[in-house]
Amino acid sequence: MSHADIVSKIPERFNGALRSGDLLFFPSSVAKHIDSDVEYEIRLCPALQHKPALPTPHFDAGASEPDIAVQGANGKKAFDPFAPPYNPSLYVADLKDQETEENFVVLLNKFSIVPQHFLLEDFKSQASPLMPSELVQTYLFLLAARKLGKKFFAFYNCGDNSGASQPHKHIQFLPLDDASGPPIEKLARDAQLEFADRPFSLNKLSYANHCYRFPYRMDTYPPERLEHILADAFLRLLDLSISTIRHDPDYPPGSPSYNVIITLEHIHVIPRRQENHTLQDTGDKMSINALGFAGMLLVKSEEELEAVKKESISQILRGVGLRSVHDIQVEAVIVLVVAPTRELQSSPPVHETPLSFAHLACRIVYDIMPLVDRPVILLFREKTYALAARAVSSSEAAALGGKKALTPIIAGSICGGVMILAWMIGFAIYFRKRYRRKLRNRLIAEGKAAPREKDLKMLQDKVLIPPDPAVLLGHRKPGEMVYPEREHSQEGHHRLSRFHQASHLDTPNGKAGISNHLPTPSGGKNYNLSSDSNDNVEEEMTAPPKV
Repeated sequence: MSHADIVSKIPERFNGALRSGDLLFFPSSVAKHIDSDVEYEIRLCPALQHKPALPTPHFDAGASEPDIAVQGANGKKAFDPFAPPYNPSLYVADLKDQETEENFVVLLNKFSIVPQHFLLEDFKSQASPLMPSELVQTYLFLLAARKLGKKFFAFYNCGDNSGASQPHKHIQFLPLDDASGPPIEKLARDAQLEFADRPFSLNKLSYANHCYRFPYRMDTYPPERLEHILADAFLRLLDLSISTIRHDPDYPPGSPSYNVIITLEHIHVIPRRQENHTLQDTGDKMSINALGFAGMLLVKSEEELEAVKKESISQILRGVGLRSVHDIQVEAVIVLVVAPTRELQSSPPVHETPLSFAHLACRIVYDIMPLVDRPVILLFREKTYALAARAVSSSEAAALGGKKALTPIIAGSICGGVMILAWMIGFAIYFRKRYRRKLRNRLIAEGKAAPREKDLKMLQDKVLIPPDPAVLLGHRKPGEMVYPEREHSQEGHHRLSRFHQASHLDTPNGKAGISNHLPTPSGGKNYNLSSDSNDNVEEEMTAPPKV
């Protein structure tokens, strides 16, 4: 079943589950509130005071599928509404990734505050990061919803302190009344980026946040390219979140927790320090998940609503999040470089694990990196990823979209200077040789210098005497004169009659030459070529009759 078919089935399945009583819907109202120049949405739902309390989920990133379960008060496995066998009323469809052949299940949220709230369920630990295939399926669902005229966004709670309510991995999809998206998306859309392909941070927010803007018209990309862009963006944001956690000396031990928010334009990753915030006026505990960091908070009473407004939403989110270290992160940090490889290297240590490369990146920061000082090859499924840690200084600033990196600027300046210098040296050599050649030719022409031997040789090489065509064709022997009668001519008289060759006796001096009186063609007059005319020939001629 396609993503569009699944999304189109959601309203019908939601209404059916609501009528059967298998789905619990809690009506609510939304109030807009501006805090620190940011507009938030506070949803008031009094019915949540009577919502059944779910047991605290147990998160274990390395747990297998049978081990993932909700622990009840007596230590036994409690009922999990999202675990198989699925409730037929909540079940929507199965989905299979064509590339990885991974299976997913689409379910309705049993406890819905917003209609048509559904989940993409994968029975893995909620402490594991999103896999590339899961990111692609999430984006395809959002894209299919938009084509059907619906506006959705997705969010994911990862880790003990992220606000997750279930131990197994599930990505949630929530419809929107506002076509512009959640409040955090409005801020990200208005951000002016110097480098559109790099992560950035929203400075208006009081807590640490990391965002990435997707390329324009990414909805037209094939699934293979989508997977590359989404996985690369998520990993880069995850690296920055880990770097933010490392700067908090009081961060609780264990796997890192964070929230992920995905729209068609951006992906957001927010590192978390704790799950709950205790209101000072009422003493109530607020559990905040990814929706709170999307700018959509949930309260249960009017008193809680007023306490949230009084205490400031930005301060509440800052308390459960982390302090932004955007300026500190321009200093030397550890960055993970991930590159697919087909050949297994023998020198680095090898670790086989079924976890995703993003989760392994987290584990390396806490477990492996302090122990080894060389690259680590990590194997999972049918792919191999080589992860190498390197220390960077100014390049981290460029990745954050903050201060300009010094290393690329210096390297580019050096390369540009070398190219300009080489160009200038080449032109100097060329013009120097040209000037010296002209100067030498001028001195040779004035007789002040003698031609060089190689110049004479070059001139000889350039002189080419073409062969005589008559000799080549065999009409004459080599060295034979063209006109033998010119062999004994003297005083420069080399002209011959057009009519016949004169003998030596016909000339006045008895030498070879031209006769004074040439025979006239029939019917014509004589040509007087007497020497008495001082070589001034009077032409008295009658044109020969026409034949």
